Amino acid sequence: MKNRDAVRWRNPALFIWIILLLAVAFQLPGIFHGLPYYLNIDETYRITTVLGMLQKETLNPEWFGHPAQTIIYSLWLLYQLVYILGSWTGYFDSITEFLVFLSQNPEYVLIPGRVLVFTATILVVYLTYRIGSLFNQYVGLFAAAVVAVSPLLVSQGSLIRNSDIVMALFALLALYFALKAMESSSARDYFLSGIGIGLATATKYPGVIAAILPVVAYVTTFRMNMSRIHLILISAIGSIFAAFMVGPYLFLDFDRTLSFISNEARSVHLSATSEGFFPDLVWLLDKLAFSGIGLACILLALFGLVSGLRTNPKKTALVASFPIVLLIFYAGLDLRWDRWIISMIPFSAILAGMGYWSISEKVSGYIKSGSSKSAFTFIFALILISHPAYASLKAFNNKIIPSTRVIAAKWITENVPQGSGFLVEMHGPQLSLSKYRFFEVFRNRKAIFVQQVRKGSQFSSNYIPNTRYGRFAGAPQKRLQQVLKNKRINYVVLTEFHERYIKEQARLGGQEPFLRIYERLFENSTKIYEIQPQDGILSGHHIKVLKLENETIR
Repeated sequence: MKNRDAVRWRNPALFIWIILLLAVAFQLPGIFHGLPYYLNIDETYRITTVLGMLQKETLNPEWFGHPAQTIIYSLWLLYQLVYILGSWTGYFDSITEFLVFLSQNPEYVLIPGRVLVFTATILVVYLTYRIGSLFNQYVGLFAAAVVAVSPLLVSQGSLIRNSDIVMALFALLALYFALKAMESSSARDYFLSGIGIGLATATKYPGVIAAILPVVAYVTTFRMNMSRIHLILISAIGSIFAAFMVGPYLFLDFDRTLSFISNEARSVHLSATSEGFFPDLVWLLDKLAFSGIGLACILLALFGLVSGLRTNPKKTALVASFPIVLLIFYAGLDLRWDRWIISMIPFSAILAGMGYWSISEKVSGYIKSGSSKSAFTFIFALILISHPAYASLKAFNNKIIPSTRVIAAKWITENVPQGSGFLVEMHGPQLSLSKYRFFEVFRNRKAIFVQQVRKGSQFSSNYIPNTRYGRFAGAPQKRLQQVLKNKRINYVVLTEFHERYIKEQARLGGQEPFLRIYERLFENSTKIYEIQPQDGILSGHHIKVLKLENETIR
Protein backbone atom coordinates (compact mmCIF):
# COMPACT_ATOMS: atom_id res chain seq x y z
CA MET A 1 0.00 0.00 0.00
CA LYS A 2 2.83 2.37 0.84
CA ASN A 3 4.53 1.60 -2.44
CA ARG A 4 1.31 2.32 -4.31
CA ASP A 5 1.02 5.68 -2.57
CA ALA A 6 4.60 6.50 -3.48
CA VAL A 7 4.00 5.65 -7.12
CA ARG A 8 0.82 7.71 -7.11
CA TRP A 9 2.69 10.75 -5.80
CA ARG A 10 5.07 10.37 -8.71
CA ASN A 11 2.17 10.36 -11.19
CA PRO A 12 2.24 13.85 -12.76
CA ALA A 13 -1.17 13.42 -14.40
CA LEU A 14 -2.85 13.37 -11.00
CA PHE A 15 -1.02 16.32 -9.50
CA ILE A 16 -1.13 18.60 -12.53
CA TRP A 17 -4.91 18.15 -12.57
CA ILE A 18 -5.07 19.07 -8.88
CA ILE A 19 -2.94 22.17 -9.55
CA LEU A 20 -5.08 23.18 -12.54
CA LEU A 21 -8.26 22.73 -10.51
CA LEU A 22 -6.73 24.89 -7.77
CA ALA A 23 -5.95 27.58 -10.36
CA VAL A 24 -9.52 27.38 -11.68
CA ALA A 25 -10.94 27.70 -8.16
CA PHE A 26 -8.82 30.78 -7.46
CA GLN A 27 -9.63 32.45 -10.79
CA LEU A 28 -13.32 31.58 -11.26
CA PRO A 29 -14.83 34.26 -8.95
CA GLY A 30 -13.01 36.94 -10.96
CA ILE A 31 -15.26 36.23 -13.94
CA PHE A 32 -18.34 37.39 -12.03
CA HIS A 33 -16.69 39.92 -9.71
CA GLY A 34 -18.61 43.18 -9.30
CA LEU A 35 -21.40 42.48 -11.78
CA PRO A 36 -23.46 44.32 -12.88
CA TYR A 37 -20.99 47.13 -12.20
CA TYR A 38 -17.80 47.94 -14.07
CA LEU A 39 -15.39 48.04 -11.13
CA ASN A 40 -12.17 48.18 -13.15
CA ILE A 41 -11.88 51.24 -15.35
CA ASP A 42 -9.26 49.67 -17.62
CA GLU A 43 -11.71 46.91 -18.55
CA THR A 44 -14.06 49.54 -19.95
CA TYR A 45 -11.34 50.94 -22.19
CA ARG A 46 -10.85 47.54 -23.79
CA ILE A 47 -14.59 46.99 -24.12
CA THR A 48 -15.41 50.39 -25.62
CA THR A 49 -12.65 49.89 -28.18
CA VAL A 50 -14.23 46.64 -29.37
CA LEU A 51 -17.80 47.95 -29.27
CA GLY A 52 -16.63 50.96 -31.25
CA MET A 53 -15.37 48.57 -33.93
CA LEU A 54 -18.77 46.87 -34.03
CA GLN A 55 -20.64 50.17 -34.15
CA LYS A 56 -18.47 51.57 -36.94
CA GLU A 57 -18.32 48.20 -38.72
CA THR A 58 -14.55 48.43 -38.99
CA LEU A 59 -11.64 46.10 -38.20
CA ASN A 60 -9.41 49.01 -37.21
CA PRO A 61 -9.50 49.34 -33.41
CA GLU A 62 -7.92 52.81 -33.66
CA TRP A 63 -6.36 52.08 -30.26
CA PHE A 64 -2.83 50.71 -29.96
CA GLY A 65 -1.89 51.61 -26.41
CA HIS A 66 -0.53 48.31 -25.09
CA PRO A 67 -1.38 47.35 -27.93
CA ALA A 68 -3.53 44.39 -26.70
CA GLN A 69 -4.38 43.35 -30.27
CA THR A 70 -4.74 39.67 -29.39
CA ILE A 71 -7.29 40.55 -26.69
CA ILE A 72 -9.14 43.14 -28.78
CA TYR A 73 -9.65 40.88 -31.80
CA SER A 74 -10.51 37.86 -29.64
CA LEU A 75 -13.16 39.98 -27.92
CA TRP A 76 -14.40 41.18 -31.30
CA LEU A 77 -14.81 37.55 -32.42
CA LEU A 78 -16.60 36.61 -29.20
CA TYR A 79 -19.06 39.51 -29.51
CA GLN A 80 -19.61 38.68 -33.18
CA LEU A 81 -20.37 35.09 -32.19
CA VAL A 82 -22.93 36.24 -29.60
CA TYR A 83 -24.47 38.59 -32.18
CA ILE A 84 -24.67 35.87 -34.85
CA LEU A 85 -26.27 33.41 -32.43
CA GLY A 86 -28.73 36.11 -31.36
CA SER A 87 -29.55 36.93 -34.97
CA TRP A 88 -30.20 33.27 -35.82
CA THR A 89 -32.61 32.97 -32.92
CA GLY A 90 -34.37 36.21 -33.86
CA TYR A 91 -33.23 38.10 -30.79
CA PHE A 92 -31.39 40.85 -32.68
CA ASP A 93 -32.40 42.42 -35.97
CA SER A 94 -29.37 44.71 -36.24
CA ILE A 95 -26.01 45.48 -34.69
CA THR A 96 -27.61 48.56 -33.12
CA GLU A 97 -30.07 46.38 -31.22
CA PHE A 98 -27.19 44.19 -30.11
CA LEU A 99 -25.26 47.19 -28.76
CA VAL A 100 -28.33 48.41 -26.89
CA PHE A 101 -28.71 44.92 -25.42
CA LEU A 102 -25.09 44.99 -24.22
CA SER A 103 -25.59 48.42 -22.64
CA GLN A 104 -28.44 47.02 -20.57
CA ASN A 105 -26.77 43.71 -19.67
CA PRO A 106 -23.22 44.27 -18.35
CA GLU A 107 -22.70 40.55 -17.75
CA TYR A 108 -22.82 39.91 -21.51
CA VAL A 109 -20.24 42.67 -21.98
CA LEU A 110 -17.77 41.55 -19.32
CA ILE A 111 -18.06 37.78 -19.02
CA PRO A 112 -16.81 36.83 -22.54
CA GLY A 113 -13.62 38.85 -22.14
CA ARG A 114 -13.05 37.67 -18.60
CA VAL A 115 -13.47 34.05 -19.70
CA LEU A 116 -10.87 34.75 -22.38
CA VAL A 117 -8.27 36.04 -19.90
CA PHE A 118 -9.25 33.35 -17.38
CA THR A 119 -8.45 30.73 -20.04
CA ALA A 120 -5.10 32.39 -20.77
CA THR A 121 -4.24 32.29 -17.05
CA ILE A 122 -5.00 28.56 -16.79
CA LEU A 123 -2.97 27.93 -19.94
CA VAL A 124 -0.04 29.79 -18.38
CA VAL A 125 -0.17 27.41 -15.42
CA TYR A 126 -0.25 24.38 -17.73
CA LEU A 127 2.47 25.63 -20.07
CA THR A 128 4.68 26.41 -17.06
CA TYR A 129 4.27 22.76 -16.08
CA ARG A 130 5.13 21.54 -19.57
CA ILE A 131 8.26 23.67 -19.80
CA GLY A 132 9.38 22.80 -16.27
CA SER A 133 8.89 19.12 -17.08
CA LEU A 134 11.51 19.44 -19.82
CA PHE A 135 13.94 19.65 -16.90
CA ASN A 136 12.18 17.30 -14.49
CA GLN A 137 8.57 16.44 -13.70
CA TYR A 138 8.99 17.69 -10.14
CA VAL A 139 10.30 21.00 -11.49
CA GLY A 140 7.23 21.32 -13.68
CA LEU A 141 4.76 20.47 -10.93
CA PHE A 142 6.34 22.80 -8.41
CA ALA A 143 6.58 25.67 -10.91
CA ALA A 144 2.94 25.22 -11.96
CA ALA A 145 1.83 25.21 -8.31
CA VAL A 146 3.74 28.45 -7.65
CA VAL A 147 2.04 30.15 -10.61
CA ALA A 148 -1.39 28.82 -9.59
CA VAL A 149 -1.13 30.42 -6.12
CA SER A 150 0.58 33.66 -7.17
CA PRO A 151 -1.27 36.46 -5.31
CA LEU A 152 -0.97 38.91 -8.20
CA LEU A 153 -2.36 36.37 -10.67
CA VAL A 154 -5.21 35.52 -8.33
CA SER A 155 -6.14 39.20 -7.94
CA GLN A 156 -5.78 40.15 -11.62
CA GLY A 157 -5.91 36.88 -13.55
CA SER A 158 -9.42 37.32 -14.98
CA LEU A 159 -9.41 41.06 -15.74
CA ILE A 160 -9.96 41.93 -19.39
CA ARG A 161 -7.28 44.62 -19.20
CA ASN A 162 -4.64 42.05 -18.20
CA SER A 163 -2.37 42.14 -21.23
CA ASP A 164 0.53 41.00 -19.05
CA ILE A 165 -0.83 37.49 -18.44
CA VAL A 166 -1.62 37.03 -22.15
CA MET A 167 1.85 38.30 -23.04
CA ALA A 168 3.28 35.79 -20.54
CA LEU A 169 1.38 32.98 -22.28
CA PHE A 170 2.89 33.78 -25.66
CA ALA A 171 6.37 34.40 -24.21
CA LEU A 172 6.16 30.93 -22.65
CA LEU A 173 5.16 29.56 -26.04
CA ALA A 174 8.26 31.20 -27.52
CA LEU A 175 10.38 29.69 -24.72
CA TYR A 176 8.90 26.21 -25.22
CA PHE A 177 9.80 26.10 -28.90
CA ALA A 178 13.18 27.75 -28.28
CA LEU A 179 13.98 24.90 -25.87
CA LYS A 180 12.83 22.45 -28.53
CA ALA A 181 14.93 24.26 -31.13
CA MET A 182 17.98 23.94 -28.89
CA GLU A 183 17.69 20.17 -29.21
CA SER A 184 16.33 19.81 -32.75
CA SER A 185 17.95 22.80 -34.53
CA SER A 186 14.91 22.64 -36.81
CA ALA A 187 13.58 25.59 -38.79
CA ARG A 188 10.06 24.61 -37.66
CA ASP A 189 10.84 25.13 -33.97
CA TYR A 190 12.58 28.46 -34.66
CA PHE A 191 9.60 29.59 -36.71
CA LEU A 192 7.13 28.57 -33.99
CA SER A 193 9.22 30.35 -31.37
CA GLY A 194 8.97 33.41 -33.60
CA ILE A 195 5.19 33.01 -33.72
CA GLY A 196 5.15 33.22 -29.92
CA ILE A 197 7.30 36.36 -30.03
CA GLY A 198 5.00 38.05 -32.53
CA LEU A 199 1.89 37.23 -30.52
CA ALA A 200 3.55 38.45 -27.31
CA THR A 201 4.57 41.73 -28.96
CA ALA A 202 1.12 42.31 -30.46
CA THR A 203 -0.27 41.81 -26.96
CA LYS A 204 2.17 44.11 -25.19
CA TYR A 205 5.13 45.93 -26.73
CA PRO A 206 7.74 44.65 -24.21
CA GLY A 207 6.89 41.18 -25.50
CA VAL A 208 9.44 41.88 -28.23
CA ILE A 209 12.08 41.13 -25.57
CA ALA A 210 11.14 37.47 -26.05
CA ALA A 211 13.16 37.76 -29.29
CA ILE A 212 16.17 37.04 -27.09
CA LEU A 213 14.96 33.44 -26.67
CA PRO A 214 15.72 32.03 -30.16
CA VAL A 215 18.95 34.07 -30.19
CA VAL A 216 20.12 32.49 -26.94
CA ALA A 217 19.04 29.07 -28.23
CA TYR A 218 21.10 29.61 -31.38
CA VAL A 219 24.21 30.98 -29.63
CA THR A 220 24.28 28.23 -27.01
CA THR A 221 23.89 25.62 -29.74
CA PHE A 222 26.09 26.94 -32.56
CA ARG A 223 28.14 29.54 -30.66
CA MET A 224 29.25 32.13 -33.23
CA ASN A 225 29.00 29.76 -36.18
CA MET A 226 27.16 31.73 -38.89
CA SER A 227 26.46 28.77 -41.14
CA ARG A 228 22.89 28.39 -39.85
CA ILE A 229 22.10 32.01 -39.09
CA HIS A 230 19.10 31.67 -41.39
CA LEU A 231 17.34 30.04 -38.43
CA ILE A 232 17.26 33.41 -36.66
CA LEU A 233 15.89 34.99 -39.83
CA ILE A 234 13.17 32.33 -39.94
CA SER A 235 12.25 33.16 -36.33
CA ALA A 236 12.09 36.87 -37.20
CA ILE A 237 9.81 36.12 -40.15
CA GLY A 238 7.55 34.10 -37.86
CA SER A 239 7.41 37.03 -35.42
CA ILE A 240 6.43 39.60 -38.04
CA PHE A 241 3.94 37.22 -39.62
CA ALA A 242 2.19 36.51 -36.31
CA ALA A 243 2.14 40.17 -35.24
CA PHE A 244 0.60 41.18 -38.58
CA MET A 245 -2.00 38.41 -38.51
CA VAL A 246 -3.34 39.37 -35.07
CA GLY A 247 -2.72 43.12 -35.30
CA PRO A 248 -2.70 44.20 -38.96
CA TYR A 249 -3.46 47.84 -38.21
CA LEU A 250 -0.33 48.11 -36.09
CA PHE A 251 1.34 48.19 -39.52
CA LEU A 252 -1.43 49.60 -41.71
CA ASP A 253 -2.15 52.52 -39.35
CA PHE A 254 1.49 53.01 -38.40
CA ASP A 255 1.35 56.74 -37.66
CA ARG A 256 -1.36 56.14 -35.08
CA THR A 257 0.68 53.26 -33.65
CA LEU A 258 3.69 55.54 -33.17
CA SER A 259 1.47 58.13 -31.51
CA PHE A 260 0.22 55.57 -28.98
CA ILE A 261 3.74 54.29 -28.33
CA SER A 262 4.82 57.86 -27.63
CA ASN A 263 1.96 58.28 -25.17
CA GLU A 264 2.84 54.99 -23.44
CA ALA A 265 6.35 56.37 -22.93
CA ARG A 266 5.10 59.30 -20.83
CA SER A 267 7.28 60.10 -17.84
CA VAL A 268 4.74 60.93 -15.11
CA HIS A 269 1.74 59.08 -13.71
CA LEU A 270 0.20 59.45 -10.28
CA SER A 271 1.46 56.64 -7.98
CA ALA A 272 3.48 55.10 -10.81
CA THR A 273 6.29 57.60 -11.49
CA SER A 274 9.76 56.09 -11.42
CA GLU A 275 12.28 56.85 -8.68
CA GLY A 276 15.26 55.85 -10.82
CA PHE A 277 16.80 52.63 -12.13
CA PHE A 278 18.15 51.05 -8.95
CA PRO A 279 15.24 52.02 -6.65
CA ASP A 280 12.82 50.67 -9.26
CA LEU A 281 14.87 47.49 -9.67
CA VAL A 282 14.58 46.88 -5.93
CA TRP A 283 10.88 47.80 -6.01
CA LEU A 284 10.14 45.33 -8.82
CA LEU A 285 12.07 42.55 -7.07
CA ASP A 286 10.18 43.29 -3.88
CA LYS A 287 6.87 43.01 -5.75
CA LEU A 288 8.03 39.78 -7.40
CA ALA A 289 8.93 38.38 -3.97
CA PHE A 290 5.87 39.39 -1.99
CA SER A 291 3.12 39.73 -4.63
CA GLY A 292 4.48 37.36 -7.24
CA ILE A 293 5.91 34.04 -6.06
CA GLY A 294 6.87 34.54 -2.40
CA LEU A 295 10.20 35.36 -0.77
CA ALA A 296 11.17 31.71 -0.30
CA CYS A 297 10.57 31.01 -3.99
CA ILE A 298 12.62 34.05 -5.02
CA LEU A 299 15.54 32.64 -3.03
CA LEU A 300 14.90 29.24 -4.59
CA ALA A 301 14.90 30.83 -8.06
CA LEU A 302 18.31 32.39 -7.39
CA PHE A 303 19.61 29.03 -6.12
CA GLY A 304 18.05 27.28 -9.12
CA LEU A 305 19.73 29.74 -11.47
CA VAL A 306 23.16 29.20 -9.92
CA SER A 307 22.87 25.41 -9.66
CA GLY A 308 21.26 25.15 -13.10
CA LEU A 309 24.10 27.07 -14.75
CA ARG A 310 26.41 24.38 -13.40
CA THR A 311 24.36 21.29 -14.23
CA ASN A 312 22.34 22.35 -17.29
CA PRO A 313 23.79 25.69 -18.40
CA LYS A 314 22.21 25.99 -21.85
CA LYS A 315 18.57 25.46 -20.86
CA THR A 316 18.98 27.44 -17.64
CA ALA A 317 20.45 30.42 -19.47
CA LEU A 318 17.57 30.28 -21.94
CA VAL A 319 14.89 30.29 -19.23
CA ALA A 320 16.58 33.07 -17.26
CA SER A 321 17.34 35.36 -20.21
CA PHE A 322 13.81 36.68 -20.75
CA PRO A 323 12.86 37.65 -17.15
CA ILE A 324 16.30 39.16 -16.46
CA VAL A 325 16.28 41.37 -19.57
CA LEU A 326 12.61 42.27 -18.99
CA LEU A 327 13.36 43.21 -15.38
CA ILE A 328 16.22 45.49 -16.44
CA PHE A 329 14.07 47.03 -19.18
CA TYR A 330 11.19 47.79 -16.82
CA ALA A 331 13.53 49.22 -14.17
CA GLY A 332 14.87 51.66 -16.77
CA LEU A 333 11.47 53.12 -17.68
CA ASP A 334 9.99 56.35 -16.36
CA LEU A 335 6.96 54.58 -14.89
CA ARG A 336 6.47 51.45 -12.80
CA TRP A 337 3.49 49.17 -12.20
CA ASP A 338 3.23 46.08 -10.03
CA ARG A 339 1.33 44.24 -12.78
CA TRP A 340 4.48 44.32 -14.93
CA ILE A 341 5.95 41.47 -12.91
CA ILE A 342 3.14 39.14 -14.02
CA SER A 343 5.01 38.15 -17.17
CA MET A 344 8.10 37.29 -15.09
CA ILE A 345 6.22 35.04 -12.66
CA PRO A 346 6.11 31.77 -14.68
CA PHE A 347 9.77 32.08 -15.72
CA SER A 348 10.81 32.77 -12.14
CA ALA A 349 8.65 29.86 -11.00
CA ILE A 350 10.50 27.49 -13.33
CA LEU A 351 13.83 28.63 -11.90
CA ALA A 352 12.35 28.20 -8.40
CA GLY A 353 11.28 24.69 -9.40
CA MET A 354 14.87 23.93 -10.39
CA GLY A 355 16.07 25.17 -7.01
CA TYR A 356 13.38 23.19 -5.21
CA TRP A 357 14.32 19.94 -6.93
CA SER A 358 18.04 20.48 -6.46
CA ILE A 359 17.60 20.87 -2.69
CA SER A 360 15.03 18.05 -2.49
CA GLU A 361 17.38 15.67 -4.29
CA LYS A 362 20.27 16.47 -1.95
CA VAL A 363 18.19 16.09 1.22
CA SER A 364 16.46 12.94 -0.07
CA GLY A 365 19.86 11.34 -0.39
CA TYR A 366 19.90 11.05 3.39
CA ILE A 367 16.47 9.38 3.48
CA LYS A 368 16.39 5.61 2.88
CA SER A 369 12.66 4.91 2.49
CA GLY A 370 11.16 5.65 -0.91
CA SER A 371 7.81 6.63 0.55
CA SER A 372 9.56 8.90 3.05
CA LYS A 373 11.40 10.62 0.20
CA SER A 374 8.09 11.22 -1.58
CA ALA A 375 6.54 12.53 1.61
CA PHE A 376 9.47 14.88 2.16
CA THR A 377 9.35 16.34 -1.37
CA PHE A 378 5.60 16.86 -1.03
CA ILE A 379 5.70 18.49 2.42
CA PHE A 380 8.72 20.62 1.44
CA ALA A 381 6.79 21.94 -1.58
CA LEU A 382 3.75 22.76 0.58
CA ILE A 383 5.91 24.71 3.04
CA LEU A 384 7.56 26.71 0.26
CA ILE A 385 4.31 27.78 -1.39
CA SER A 386 2.44 28.41 1.88
CA HIS A 387 3.30 32.14 1.93
CA PRO A 388 2.02 33.01 -1.58
CA ALA A 389 -0.93 30.64 -1.06
CA TYR A 390 -1.98 32.50 2.09
CA ALA A 391 -1.73 35.86 0.32
CA SER A 392 -3.75 34.40 -2.56
CA LEU A 393 -6.52 33.42 -0.17
CA LYS A 394 -6.82 37.08 0.83
CA ALA A 395 -6.87 38.13 -2.84
CA PHE A 396 -9.51 35.47 -3.50
CA ASN A 397 -11.59 36.76 -0.60
CA ASN A 398 -11.49 40.30 -2.02
CA LYS A 399 -13.30 38.99 -5.10
CA ILE A 400 -16.25 37.63 -3.15
CA ILE A 401 -16.76 40.22 -0.38
CA PRO A 402 -18.88 43.37 -0.96
CA SER A 403 -17.35 46.44 -2.61
CA THR A 404 -17.41 49.90 -1.07
CA ARG A 405 -18.40 51.32 -4.44
CA VAL A 406 -21.52 49.19 -4.66
CA ILE A 407 -22.53 50.00 -1.07
CA ALA A 408 -21.88 53.72 -1.64
CA ALA A 409 -24.01 53.66 -4.81
CA LYS A 410 -26.86 52.06 -2.86
CA TRP A 411 -26.58 54.67 -0.08
CA ILE A 412 -26.61 57.55 -2.58
CA THR A 413 -29.66 56.11 -4.35
CA GLU A 414 -31.54 55.77 -1.08
CA ASN A 415 -30.51 59.08 0.52
CA VAL A 416 -29.79 61.67 -2.19
CA PRO A 417 -32.75 63.23 -4.04
CA GLN A 418 -33.15 62.18 -7.65
CA GLY A 419 -32.16 64.85 -10.15
CA SER A 420 -29.22 66.05 -8.03
CA GLY A 421 -26.02 67.01 -9.85
CA PHE A 422 -22.86 64.98 -9.25
CA LEU A 423 -19.16 65.32 -9.94
CA VAL A 424 -17.64 61.85 -9.44
CA GLU A 425 -13.96 60.96 -9.27
CA MET A 426 -12.48 58.07 -11.17
CA HIS A 427 -13.14 54.67 -9.50
CA GLY A 428 -16.24 56.11 -7.86
CA PRO A 429 -19.65 54.42 -7.45
CA GLN A 430 -21.58 54.00 -10.67
CA LEU A 431 -25.02 55.55 -10.64
CA SER A 432 -27.95 55.47 -13.02
CA LEU A 433 -28.00 58.24 -15.61
CA SER A 434 -31.78 58.29 -15.46
CA LYS A 435 -31.81 59.24 -11.76
CA TYR A 436 -29.04 61.82 -11.47
CA ARG A 437 -27.28 64.51 -13.48
CA PHE A 438 -23.53 64.10 -13.98
CA PHE A 439 -20.86 66.62 -14.86
CA GLU A 440 -17.23 66.46 -15.72
CA VAL A 441 -14.39 68.93 -15.93
CA PHE A 442 -14.25 68.86 -19.70
CA ARG A 443 -10.83 69.45 -21.24
CA ASN A 444 -9.77 71.16 -18.01
CA ARG A 445 -11.95 74.17 -18.86
CA LYS A 446 -15.45 74.01 -17.47
CA ALA A 447 -17.95 71.70 -15.86
CA ILE A 448 -20.48 70.49 -18.40
CA PHE A 449 -23.41 68.10 -18.32
CA VAL A 450 -21.93 64.63 -18.77
CA GLN A 451 -24.79 63.36 -20.95
CA GLN A 452 -23.62 65.85 -23.57
CA VAL A 453 -20.19 64.26 -23.57
CA ARG A 454 -21.47 60.69 -23.54
CA LYS A 455 -24.18 61.13 -26.16
CA GLY A 456 -24.23 58.05 -28.35
CA SER A 457 -22.23 55.99 -25.89
CA GLN A 458 -23.09 52.31 -25.90
CA PHE A 459 -23.46 52.48 -22.12
CA SER A 460 -25.51 55.68 -21.75
CA SER A 461 -28.79 53.91 -21.01
CA ASN A 462 -27.52 52.13 -17.91
CA TYR A 463 -24.63 52.57 -15.50
CA ILE A 464 -21.65 54.78 -16.15
CA PRO A 465 -18.64 52.48 -16.58
CA ASN A 466 -16.05 55.12 -17.39
CA THR A 467 -15.88 57.16 -14.20
CA ARG A 468 -12.79 59.04 -15.25
CA TYR A 469 -14.77 62.26 -15.63
CA GLY A 470 -14.47 64.71 -12.79
CA ARG A 471 -11.12 63.67 -11.32
CA PHE A 472 -11.02 66.77 -9.22
CA ALA A 473 -7.32 67.50 -9.36
CA GLY A 474 -7.57 67.40 -13.14
CA ALA A 475 -9.03 70.90 -13.01
CA PRO A 476 -6.50 73.74 -12.82
CA GLN A 477 -6.88 75.69 -9.60
CA LYS A 478 -7.83 78.86 -11.44
CA ARG A 479 -10.89 77.02 -12.79
CA LEU A 480 -11.82 75.46 -9.46
CA GLN A 481 -13.95 78.38 -8.31
CA GLN A 482 -16.24 78.34 -11.34
CA VAL A 483 -16.57 74.56 -11.07
CA LEU A 484 -17.59 74.76 -7.43
CA LYS A 485 -19.93 77.70 -8.04
CA ASN A 486 -21.83 75.79 -10.71
CA LYS A 487 -25.15 75.52 -8.87
CA ARG A 488 -26.17 72.53 -10.93
CA ILE A 489 -23.45 70.50 -9.15
CA ASN A 490 -24.75 69.59 -5.70
CA TYR A 491 -22.47 66.73 -4.67
CA VAL A 492 -18.89 65.58 -5.20
CA VAL A 493 -17.88 61.94 -4.75
CA LEU A 494 -14.20 61.42 -3.94
CA THR A 495 -12.31 58.14 -4.07
CA GLU A 496 -8.69 57.40 -3.19
CA PHE A 497 -6.99 60.18 -5.13
CA HIS A 498 -6.55 62.58 -2.24
CA GLU A 499 -4.68 59.86 -0.31
CA ARG A 500 -2.65 59.03 -3.40
CA TYR A 501 -1.56 62.65 -3.83
CA ILE A 502 -0.51 62.72 -0.17
CA LYS A 503 1.59 59.57 -0.64
CA GLU A 504 3.06 60.93 -3.86
CA GLN A 505 3.99 64.15 -2.10
CA ALA A 506 5.85 62.15 0.55
CA ARG A 507 7.55 59.98 -2.08
CA LEU A 508 8.48 62.45 -4.81
CA GLY A 509 7.13 65.90 -3.85
CA GLY A 510 5.63 68.38 -6.29
CA GLN A 511 1.96 67.63 -5.50
CA GLU A 512 1.19 70.85 -3.60
CA PRO A 513 -1.08 72.38 -6.31
CA PHE A 514 -3.27 69.27 -6.35
CA LEU A 515 -3.44 69.02 -2.57
CA ARG A 516 -4.52 72.68 -2.36
CA ILE A 517 -7.43 71.87 -4.68
CA TYR A 518 -8.66 69.23 -2.28
CA GLU A 519 -8.18 71.56 0.70
CA ARG A 520 -10.30 74.18 -1.04
CA LEU A 521 -12.93 71.59 -1.79
CA PHE A 522 -13.11 70.44 1.84
CA GLU A 523 -13.43 74.06 2.98
CA ASN A 524 -16.51 74.55 0.82
CA SER A 525 -18.39 71.32 1.42
CA THR A 526 -19.83 69.07 4.11
CA LYS A 527 -19.03 65.37 4.28
CA ILE A 528 -22.31 63.48 4.45
CA TYR A 529 -21.14 59.90 3.86
CA GLU A 530 -17.92 57.90 4.06
CA ILE A 531 -17.01 54.24 3.66
CA GLN A 532 -13.61 52.56 3.72
CA PRO A 533 -12.39 49.09 2.73
CA GLN A 534 -11.92 46.70 5.65
CA ASP A 535 -9.56 43.76 5.47
CA GLY A 536 -11.56 40.61 4.87
CA ILE A 537 -14.91 42.44 5.07
CA LEU A 538 -15.08 45.16 2.39
CA SER A 539 -13.04 45.59 -0.78
CA GLY A 540 -12.73 48.65 -2.99
CA HIS A 541 -11.77 52.29 -2.43
CA HIS A 542 -12.17 54.86 0.29
CA ILE A 543 -15.33 56.74 -0.76
CA LYS A 544 -16.44 60.16 0.49
CA VAL A 545 -19.65 61.96 -0.52
CA LEU A 546 -19.45 65.74 -0.10
CA LYS A 547 -22.36 68.18 -0.30
CA LEU A 548 -21.24 71.44 -1.88
CA GLU A 549 -22.09 74.73 -0.18
CA ASN A 550 -22.38 76.63 -3.47
CA GLU A 551 -23.84 79.74 -1.91
CA THR A 552 -20.84 80.23 0.43
CA ILE A 553 -18.12 79.81 -2.17
CA ARG A 554 -16.13 82.98 -2.70
